Amino acid sequence: MTAGAIAKALGGRKAGGGWTARCPAHDDRTPSLSIRDADGDKVLVCCHAGCDQKHVIAAPKNTSDIRFLR
Repeated sequence: MTAGAIAKALGGRKAGGGWTARCPAHDDRTPSLSIRDADGDKVLVCCHAGCDQKHVIAAPKNTSDIRFLR
C-alpha cells in the first residue's frame, strides 16, 4: 500500500512531497492528516490535530467506505 493509494481512498490530495487528507480517526473538517511514503515499503501518517497514530491506522479498517484498505 502506498501513501498515494491511502490518500486517494480518504479523498486526499497531493501536497508537496506527500499527501494530505481528512483524518479518519476524528471528525475532521479540514485536512489535518499528512501521509508520506517511507523507506522499506512503509507509510508514515501524522495527524496534526493530535490523534494517536494507532487510532489513525485503525480507523480505515473500521470504515466500510474504504474496503480495499482492509
